[in-house]
Amino acid sequence: MADETLDIDALCQQLDSEGMIGFVESFVSDIEKGISVVNEEHLPWLHDVKETQWKGVLCFGMGGSAAGGDFLARLSDSSGSKPVIVHRGYQLPSWWTPDWLIIATSHSGNTEETLAATESALKQGATAVVIATGGILAGLCELHETCHLIPSVGGQPPRTAFGHLFSRQLALVEHLGFLPSQPEDEREAMLVRLEYACQSNDFRTSSGIPLLELAMALKDHPISLLGPTEMQPALTRFKNQVNENSGRFARIGIVPEMNHNEIVAWGGVSDDADPAR
Repeated sequence: MADETLDIDALCQQLDSEGMIGFVESFVSDIEKGISVVNEEHLPWLHDVKETQWKGVLCFGMGGSAAGGDFLARLSDSSGSKPVIVHRGYQLPSWWTPDWLIIATSHSGNTEETLAATESALKQGATAVVIATGGILAGLCELHETCHLIPSVGGQPPRTAFGHLFSRQLALVEHLGFLPSQPEDEREAMLVRLEYACQSNDFRTSSGIPLLELAMALKDHPISLLGPTEMQPALTRFKNQVNENSGRFARIGIVPEMNHNEIVAWGGVSDDADPAR
């Protein structure tokens, strides 16, 4: 179905009752604001955390609050000085020791898995940085001297808060020296490109873009998201957004791993037939 046959305004009113489009529009602004609040003027405790010798970073989180950790881990693999590992669950890994910095992220501050893991780590002598809008997780910062808060922005669904959360996570690990700091002019140019990409793919105002036809094509077909290892965090986040916003299943295939197994199934039969057929 071509985009000109659709009443876009009516569709937006019908399908976007929670204002997702508006939150997407503010994505670049969210990143800029998040980066700007992570400095020693706003967060004096950063100095002591920076001076500590860490073995690595362990990121606690679930769903969208864990997504930023996935991106940090990939960035660390390519250019980091310390390992970054993402942990989704209630229990601490058996290998963890207090010389691994904890970054505990929960938009609400009440995610039970993240709370349980953070409380367990603090009891064992952890230093934790909490990124949350409030909740019990933020309250831990008032109870433990080694638990520090980077406040995030509330008033919106957690699945729309990635810009707020990831910008704080990224700025933190850059400030601590775990990732190289991006020169200001390069960061600004990147954000300009990102803003342009958002605006040029706005299906409400731009004609001839493939987003609507792609969405219509996916509506009655299985959804597979394929990409290289470096893009796995983005694919996972896309999958989760499809799950939450559309109530649809989606599967991920990662190259080159899928070349050793899933590629055989792309010639499948019956219900497992190639989704592109």
